[in-house]
Amino acid sequence: MSEVYVDRSALKIGALGAVGVILAGLFAYQFFRLGAEAGLAEILSVLGLGIGWLALVCLRVFLIKTLNIALGTAFFEVLAVWLMMPQKFSALNLLGIVIFFLLLVVGFIGGRADLNNSLKIKFWRVSRRTVPTALTGLALLITLSVLQSFNLTEFSIPRSAFNFFLKSSEPVIAGFIPDFSLEAKVNDVLKSFVESRLPPGTPAPVIDEAISGLKKSIRETTGVNVSGEEKVGEALYDISIAKLLTLPSTLKVLALIVLGLLIFLFIKGLAFVLNWIIIMLAFLIFQMLVAFNFMHVGTESRNQEIIVVD
Repeated sequence: MSEVYVDRSALKIGALGAVGVILAGLFAYQFFRLGAEAGLAEILSVLGLGIGWLALVCLRVFLIKTLNIALGTAFFEVLAVWLMMPQKFSALNLLGIVIFFLLLVVGFIGGRADLNNSLKIKFWRVSRRTVPTALTGLALLITLSVLQSFNLTEFSIPRSAFNFFLKSSEPVIAGFIPDFSLEAKVNDVLKSFVESRLPPGTPAPVIDEAISGLKKSIRETTGVNVSGEEKVGEALYDISIAKLLTLPSTLKVLALIVLGLLIFLFIKGLAFVLNWIIIMLAFLIFQMLVAFNFMHVGTESRNQEIIVVD
């Protein structure tokens, strides 16, 4: 059989697959343990592991020729991710895992088809067929996993997940409310907000009265009694849950769908940038593998059967 369709080095292919499985497991372990207090180092660690893993997913199209071997590698990578997930047997998590595996396979088959139909190795074209498909699958997996963490019966959201997503909005809100922070006390944030809206030198009793009026409005609007001594993140969480619980069942389902769509679009927005980073890293690794004689790029003559209509 032609070398075009045969994987000759079981050792090298096995090593490539093993590294991919390890990176997949490490990525999932780090990602599913991110919490509200996750710092820059933890986030960069997750991004680095994810980019490295998906770069190998991209390279798999070029280095693995047999579909069965590619399927096996993808299966063990997805299995490593699944083993690190909380609530492994929940319906949404299982659905996300299956979709992710299928999209990894679709990306491999599509990239491999482009590669086999080209006379020259067009790395960027094949990669653009493979990586976005894998990222879409990963985005769907993460979205469904996040939605699964919500209590669908009571429509409650884990406090850590709520704070994690709200944390990214802190700089934006701080542009309108000076010194805004999820860790600050409600009284301090309300005072900062009132002072920014009143003329300088406004007497303290007027400011206190305005703060009391705001807390009264919050109580009347949401039904949540805000003392002012709790943290802003805690108060926002209580208010959000209180409002969600008052929604009719149909609106709760709609809110869940909208929330899932927003999460998916947010991840896809990040993926648009990560897509090129992953492809560039995969290309650098590809060139390094060639330079260190891990593989070589050769040529082969082919006879192709064609149809001619006389």
